[in-house]
Amino acid sequence: MLVNLPQQSKDLLQANGFSVSRSDRPASRTAVDMTIEQTINKHAKTSGGIVGFSRSLPAYYRWCVTRHNRAQYVSATYQMANIESKNCETHKESSLSERKLSEKAVKKTMDTFSAFLNPFDTEREHLVCISSGQKVPEDIADDPVKVEDVGKKSFKEFVITTSCQLIVSHVPLWKGRKKKEGQDAYDAWFAAHKPLCTANHDGSAGMMEVEASRVLWGRSLERKFRYTTIISDGDSKTYNEIIKLNPYPGAEVVKEECNNHVAKRLGTGLRNLISAEKKKGNTLGGKKAGALTQRAIAYGKVPPPHQGKSSCYLAPRVAEAVRPDYERFTTDALLSRCLRGMTQNANESLHAQIWQRCPKHLFAGRKRIELATTMTIANFNCGRLGLQQFISAAGCNVNSNTISRGQRRDAKRVARAQMRQLESSKKRRLEISIATSRAQQEYEKLEGGPSCASGVF
Repeated sequence: MLVNLPQQSKDLLQANGFSVSRSDRPASRTAVDMTIEQTINKHAKTSGGIVGFSRSLPAYYRWCVTRHNRAQYVSATYQMANIESKNCETHKESSLSERKLSEKAVKKTMDTFSAFLNPFDTEREHLVCISSGQKVPEDIADDPVKVEDVGKKSFKEFVITTSCQLIVSHVPLWKGRKKKEGQDAYDAWFAAHKPLCTANHDGSAGMMEVEASRVLWGRSLERKFRYTTIISDGDSKTYNEIIKLNPYPGAEVVKEECNNHVAKRLGTGLRNLISAEKKKGNTLGGKKAGALTQRAIAYGKVPPPHQGKSSCYLAPRVAEAVRPDYERFTTDALLSRCLRGMTQNANESLHAQIWQRCPKHLFAGRKRIELATTMTIANFNCGRLGLQQFISAAGCNVNSNTISRGQRRDAKRVARAQMRQLESSKKRRLEISIATSRAQQEYEKLEGGPSCASGVF
């Protein structure tokens, strides 16, 4: 390829065209790509990269075309402020401040190595830490000797715990073995397993929430407080069980609805209605005027004014089919529980952080779940400071770098949350969602309809 280069390019390469010198200092040439990174890209970049600069494509094009000019302005400003210089007499590394920093770093490294102990010194009676010189506790000092026994014990506990989960989940793990070895073999296994068993619930997964509510409300008076209100999502019979329990005689536990879940149930009810009527041969959806479309359910289309019109927004047949769901979701009892506009957003946020550490679709033992929950609560309530206190309580050192990094992450998280709460951000997210939906509809229209849908093909 170099043979086919123009003569002007060949002359440039022969004159050290692979490198660039930005000053008169000798032996200070750098590669072309590194020079671009140190000048144009460094001086023209913005905080947050391209995404933080702008989401507008024309603005991005203008930035690409003019970024070299911006880099020239920044470089000229640095030279005027004597931050950058083409002086060939001295190098930047030879300045007084740079020499002090280098000497400090070298001294710190030498002091660190001087504090180390000789690992080959056999005259010491106790096992010591090489970096700190402190005596290692006896229980830890014996770990290298007992590592094999500890590993075998941990493996046995893991196998027994996993087997326990399989049995609690009604998987017939011992079914075949019972037939071959009999009930005595199972009894012997269960007797050895029972002291190590971590299962705390025997029943269906749906009853776990109910059992947890019984524990919480049952012990609340012992903890010197009461749960006077429950924000329900309507997914379980927790509130009914609390009423039966009657934890506070003479005081009623008030039930309020999560508005997000009520809206979700409304949408689900309307979609189920369309599916049920479709099986009967009745079509409520479609493109006809007054049809109950998916877009009307999802985005709540504003009906036209009724003044001067004899027909309603929905077709009469559609209105008649929707009436039972309408009456079910407009009862005084349900609406009175929605007046305060309560949601379970805080709970969902906490659960999402727990699932990041311990995914809910994968089995995990009780110890891991408790550890993930404890770490999440510490982070949720106190930010990174809570996690650092948790790590410190576990016997691990927390240095200044960890603290400062945690403070920066907390500040960034709070700033991001505040930005998302702005009306402009909410409006922008809604516009993106609607634009995406419209684009999908346009694609399907050009393609002659949807190409993938549940049960359609």
